[in-house]
Amino acid sequence: MSASNPAITVPAYSPDVSGLTLPSPAPIQQDPGYQHSNGLFQGPNDIDDYARSAMMVQFLYRRFGAYGWLQQDQVAQVPVSVGIVMRAKNGDDTEFISEPQTMDNNVKTICANLNLAIVFSMSSDVTDLIFTRIEKDDSEITLWPYTITVPIIDSLEVLANNRTDVGRGEFCCLIRKEKVALVWGNAAEEMIVRGSDVETKLISFICGLPIPERPLATEHVRSQTLATRWYSLEPLRRLFRGSGDTPIQ
Repeated sequence: MSASNPAITVPAYSPDVSGLTLPSPAPIQQDPGYQHSNGLFQGPNDIDDYARSAMMVQFLYRRFGAYGWLQQDQVAQVPVSVGIVMRAKNGDDTEFISEPQTMDNNVKTICANLNLAIVFSMSSDVTDLIFTRIEKDDSEITLWPYTITVPIIDSLEVLANNRTDVGRGEFCCLIRKEKVALVWGNAAEEMIVRGSDVETKLISFICGLPIPERPLATEHVRSQTLATRWYSLEPLRRLFRGSGDTPIQ
């Protein structure tokens, strides 16, 4: 009979076994050209101005759509592509980025003529109801209780051709034929708050009651039809400003 192989016992690792000194691990060699990155982008100069502007416009377009501000009015006399136009630097040139790309060229012209940084055409349940209250000869409305006067312009074409007294210092303006509220600002990052402010003032005007601002993070992202919700402020608050746990008193 052949003898069985003796069992081999492997001692557990220890820095010191039977008085022997184990060799130190070899250092890891690093490519001298390698640079460790703490993030995907190293700073604001890592992306050019035009690319940042394009990404911002796409982000705002998605966000505005989620808030229900880009709903095309089905009874508007002239079809219009609701959306955003933003001024952007492309090298030494100034260009206008629009989302969607089919945006009415009159909006780009308005953005250029008024020297605006960014403008968007708001079309929502709130603006729909506002336009049902505007008469054909009205040239402005005063938003109570804020005593803010909002110009009413016949069309985007009229505004684009500088046939109005509207300036960049206006709060916003209403466009009768296309049935949109044209909203603008000095910077892209302020436009979500600006749009919310315009919507709040318009719904306050409709209800005849001041509606306080609420953080956008607590809002519902879509509004619903206002026509059946006149009986109290609380349902209107839930529809247009988000439903919270504590009713407005």
